[in-house]
Amino acid sequence: MATGTPTTNSHSGKHRLDPEIEKYRLELNWTKILDKLKCAKVSEYVKFLEGEAQLEYYLQQYPLTDYRHIEQSRNDLIRVENLLKSGGSVRSFEGQCLLAKLYYAQSRYDECLTYVNLAINSIPNDINQQPNRSSLLLAEIYALNVLLLEKKMKIYFLK
Repeated sequence: MATGTPTTNSHSGKHRLDPEIEKYRLELNWTKILDKLKCAKVSEYVKFLEGEAQLEYYLQQYPLTDYRHIEQSRNDLIRVENLLKSGGSVRSFEGQCLLAKLYYAQSRYDECLTYVNLAINSIPNDINQQPNRSSLLLAEIYALNVLLLEKKMKIYFLK
């Protein structure tokens, strides 16, 4: 596909990406994706990709386990949350995973747990045939689940 924009296959409802964007996703090269999307036609999926790239780029700068930036992330990630929620991506496995990460970064643990559970319950049956990005998100969801459990245990033992 030469246009550089994502398209939708109407029969499957799945998005077919420009191979270059998919390559950048697998490389976790979020700045290249953001640059490429500036030229792309705005669609709901492009908004989702922009939200994904902005969130992942932000988390590269401020890791989930760095608690010094929680207040900053609450403000910085509002637009990202809106991008991820647009176009029904909340119902997709990848969208649920990304929102869980966003909520964890903002210390919104109840919402994070909700989206972790939604993602775990909506793991695609063909996850092994999906792009490696889906497998990476699956691993991250289970890691978030453990981090949330650790937080819950700390609270329990402090009582």
